[in-house]
Amino acid sequence: MINFSNLLKHKVKELEQNMNIGKETLSKFKFKLKQIIILLFFVAIAVTFRITLGFSPLVDNLVMIFFILLGCWFTYQNYKKKETETKRHGIE
Repeated sequence: MINFSNLLKHKVKELEQNMNIGKETLSKFKFKLKQIIILLFFVAIAVTFRITLGFSPLVDNLVMIFFILLGCWFTYQNYKKKETETKRHGIE
């Protein structure tokens, strides 16, 4: 005879795991989107400076590279912060 109570518990546990996976995926997507927005923000600042404060091509390129690297650094720091938080909480 089939034990419906155990079957129901198993299905509920399975659904909870699937919901948690969905939340983690959404959280990772939001985090990646935030990183991309930060990077694009710094690129926009660099382009604005390049257009409005046109010095020499060398200085313009150095300022552009600086802001792009700054944006990459912020996204890297956010990634490391998120990684340490997930390790601290034991989430893969």
